[in-house]
Amino acid sequence: MSSRDIRTLYQDRYAGEKLVKVTGEPPLVKGISGRHGVEVGGFGVHSGGKRVVVCATIDNLLKGAATQCLRECFHPFFAPSSWLLGFWVGVVG
Repeated sequence: MSSRDIRTLYQDRYAGEKLVKVTGEPPLVKGISGRHGVEVGGFGVHSGGKRVVVCATIDNLLKGAATQCLRECFHPFFAPSSWLLGFWVGVVG
């Protein structure tokens, strides 16, 4: 598989997910700073083909731990991430 193939897999898997942005370049903190969600990119495949590198960036200083806590609490109920974010913003303001 090539890095493009890996990127396509991620794009297909997270298509429509409001809190996940898949990019080709390695994500930078300034690109996600102050926002909820994650940027994933910088895909690479080792020349042997058995290792893949994927970079992810989050801003965990913006209520990140609290948002993760809510996700874990509601995960058994299969609530979508976007609903949880709306709930959190409504509670905390």
